[in-house]
Amino acid sequence: MVSSKLLTRPRAENTLNGRTRPKLVALVDQQLKAYASAGAVPRTSLHAAFQHWYKKQDLRGFLHPFLPPDALAFDVGANVGQWTAALQSLHCRVVAVEPQEGCAAEITQAHVDHPDVHVVVEAVGAARGTADLFLANTSSEHASMAPEWMSAMRQSGRMPDAAWTAGTVRVPVTTLDLLIERYGCRIS
Repeated sequence: MVSSKLLTRPRAENTLNGRTRPKLVALVDQQLKAYASAGAVPRTSLHAAFQHWYKKQDLRGFLHPFLPPDALAFDVGANVGQWTAALQSLHCRVVAVEPQEGCAAEITQAHVDHPDVHVVVEAVGAARGTADLFLANTSSEHASMAPEWMSAMRQSGRMPDAAWTAGTVRVPVTTLDLLIERYGCRIS
């Protein structure tokens, strides 16, 4: 079994049986395409590790030109923290805002050794208070407080009619202004 640590090592050390990372990436990509063409989705730990690594690298590549080291970044609607992880790996101070307690707990656990990652278990809205968060039965990523958006997703066919039937949870709501007041904001 290949360790998931293989995919997160610095570039110079990232080899497997003499193959460099670009060759390894091409090999795994080829294997994933073969699975997909066969109508199967691989569910191995290697696939999960590679998928996580690839998403993180893709986000890092996108964000890097915009963020100097020690930048303050807000990940609003952080879900399980994919953007939080990418921002943290770029040495940003991160405020991950996520109203779903289970998702917020995952972020907290993933960044327990990173004091520059702060997790706020609230939603962000126009005014401080509480609101109903509609939970999706498709994925925690689809939870929403916006009935108009949910309706548009159903009408467009992007989400099934029964997508938000997993229930609702009353969540605390803060504002971006209050978060900036609490954690600061540096504009340069």
